[in-house]
Amino acid sequence: MATKAVLITGCSSGGIGATLALAFNEAGYTVYATARNPAKIDESLSKRPRVRTLALDVTDAQQIAQVAAQVASETAGRLDVLINNAGGNYTMPVLDADIEDSKKLFDTNFWGVVRVAQAFSPLLVKARGTVVNISSIAGVLNTPFMGMYSASKAAVAIVSETLRLEMQPFHVKVITVMAGNVETQFWVDGSNFVLPSDSLYTPIVSVVSDAAAGTLSGKKSSPESFARALLNTVMSGGTGIVWKGALSTSVRWVVKLMPTGVVVSRNGVHPLLLQFLVSSN
Repeated sequence: MATKAVLITGCSSGGIGATLALAFNEAGYTVYATARNPAKIDESLSKRPRVRTLALDVTDAQQIAQVAAQVASETAGRLDVLINNAGGNYTMPVLDADIEDSKKLFDTNFWGVVRVAQAFSPLLVKARGTVVNISSIAGVLNTPFMGMYSASKAAVAIVSETLRLEMQPFHVKVITVMAGNVETQFWVDGSNFVLPSDSLYTPIVSVVSDAAAGTLSGKKSSPESFARALLNTVMSGGTGIVWKGALSTSVRWVVKLMPTGVVVSRNGVHPLLLQFLVSSN
């Protein structure tokens, strides 16, 4: 019996993708670990048996098609699991957000998921496989200063659940992961955050900067525990929306059961904006 194969996007060292690649490899899968810059994939992962490291920019349709053709040639046209993990972050008040930067974020976080799913669909259909799309709890939380990122992840969740229905006739499962806080390099670029000098939020620039650096994100789970939980879901035949990672279960029930005013704060003011109100009065 041929070894099952998984392709994972966004496998740069220090991220969820790299840990997922290791977990699936240890479970016996042949792993196609991809990244926009494969030099950023940990060398110890690339040297493991049954691990192939490939360059894959999810914004590049031609490169995606080339990788899909290569994988198909090596797996008899089958792919058992596709994990759309590649993504970026952008923290900025909506009023200050650069539109072009926001478009680039959506091109990776949202359209990248669509491009890759389309390209690999013939392989997944042949294998009766599973698509895993990494969304985020940010997609159901309107957290100040993360509007563009949250919107991109909300879009992923909607299209992923629609894809699940559309792929059911072809016996392909689709899992939408509402990922909670995981200890990764996700916030590393936040250290370079700069608020426009004319921003309305200049009085609380330190609060916005802390949000960009992830220091306000709260409890985080280890990438290893996140990867194990997701691996178990895939191997057990899971489908639909799943909640994984620190705070995800709490967010799931809070958003579902509590009124918006309670979720946000007393009088409907988000805690991150209370200091702004204080400074303005």
